Amino acid sequence: NINQVNDSIATAIQANNGNSATIDQIGDGNEAFTDQGFTAGSETNTVSVSQSGTDNLAAIEQGVNAIATGNTANIIQSGNSNISFVTQDGTSNTATVNQTTDGNSSQITQSGTGNSMTVNQ
Repeated sequence: NINQVNDSIATAIQANNGNSATIDQIGDGNEAFTDQGFTAGSETNTVSVSQSGTDNLAAIEQGVNAIATGNTANIIQSGNSNISFVTQDGTSNTATVNQTTDGNSSQITQSGTGNSMTVNQ
């Protein structure tokens, strides 16, 4: 599912088993990219990106360098001019980013098994 309003850009590239992506964008200048195991393979990964402000960017990659299984990433940006990147390899990793104020940036990189990271800005 991809829902957009105004000049938003969204790209979802998925390969292999049971991937799911939901991107909702409202406002001008929002961009969202997701890549779930396109080159290396992945199984049953999920992504959810929601952006309501302007000039936000969210990018999620899962299973880019290795087989990734059961990873979940969620980025919510309700403020303006926020940037967030999440990269996950491995198994059962969870990443959550909540950016509710303006001008924030975050980068999460996880590999291995059972990692969890939450960023609140």
